Amino acid sequence: QLLGVRRFGFAAHEDFVDIPEEQLRALIQSEVTHWAVQPQANVDLSLILQPWDPVDFMEFLKHELPIRYARRMKLLETVPGWGHNQFIANIREMYLHSFAQLQSLASDDVTEFRSIMGEIQKRHSRTTKLVNAFREARGETLTQEEVDSFLDTFFTGRISTSALVSRFMAVTASDRKEAPPQDMMSIVQGAVRKATKLCKGYYGTAPEIEVMVGNPPPRNPPVAQYFFYILVELLKNSCRATYDQHIVIGTSGMASSNHVDLPPIQVIVTGNETSMCVKISDAGGGIALDELPKVWSYLYTTADPVESRWFPELEPDIEKMEMPLSSSLGGARLIELSPLAGLGCGLPLSQLYAKFMGGKVRLRTMPGFGCDAFVILSLTEAGLQAHFEDAMFQMVEETG
Repeated sequence: QLLGVRRFGFAAHEDFVDIPEEQLRALIQSEVTHWAVQPQANVDLSLILQPWDPVDFMEFLKHELPIRYARRMKLLETVPGWGHNQFIANIREMYLHSFAQLQSLASDDVTEFRSIMGEIQKRHSRTTKLVNAFREARGETLTQEEVDSFLDTFFTGRISTSALVSRFMAVTASDRKEAPPQDMMSIVQGAVRKATKLCKGYYGTAPEIEVMVGNPPPRNPPVAQYFFYILVELLKNSCRATYDQHIVIGTSGMASSNHVDLPPIQVIVTGNETSMCVKISDAGGGIALDELPKVWSYLYTTADPVESRWFPELEPDIEKMEMPLSSSLGGARLIELSPLAGLGCGLPLSQLYAKFMGGKVRLRTMPGFGCDAFVILSLTEAGLQAHFEDAMFQMVEETG
């Protein structure tokens, strides 16, 4: 059995032939090449969160997903020596499996299609291992700038595609109930609790995180779990920096504090009709000016290479980022675990999630003292229609 598929459909769903596995693989590869050059829809949050008819949504995905998976495979093939890198080869094979699964689908039943989408969603939760492939091959074939550009393109496509699938899962859920809108301050407080728990779980202590509200934003963030992820990543960076700056490890290997208490981390939430902003300020020593550009690289991390400092026994769990998306802005449940902890992906991925929501993440450093991190999100329809994928279209078309 090849890729879980023995038969392949042609012009009409009812027309099938049985062919040898080698010919089937060659046929699927030719289909990948065909679909990779088809025009791809520009997907933004406004499109994803619109009211969808389940059948119409299924038909849209049947056409759109093969294009996206084929383009993802062709993008992976642009990496020099990709076939000899086990991480990259496995991820490409994963996309080939999903592509073949969709191409062999004969049924127009929404329930059956939803089941397949669930399988694909679970399978694709491990694509973040792609970062490991480039970290292991650092400097061998691509420069850091080339790696960052490639991964930005790859994860840009992945975020919008997974958001489409997650939205379909919500629309076609058996009870068809929308999750209640997640209050913005409950998201912030949840992120504070999560970061504090992570810090105490590893270090045994954590700085206090103080939350203040300026002008309360009138609406919730566009996607609650993405906003939550960004906040947890920034807060745990601040917790770790604060601990490392103010705790001294003695000759006995025991930690001792230079101060009675760790200095608190301050969170300020404010906004207006068009945008919202969260500022996170710490006294964790700041970032050296010559190091600041590096923190946006997927290959940069200050964590130990083996021990990630943040529950290293936990696998990166993107699945929890891909729960069904509600059509009400900010209406999805919070994730239970911050994915990619310790892998050096937190800041660059946070930036991509912010861009997907029509926003951005910015850092301001005071070397020797601390750092301010800003999360700025658009609350307007125009912000949700930002052309998030334009850069990806250009790169994929240029690379063939």
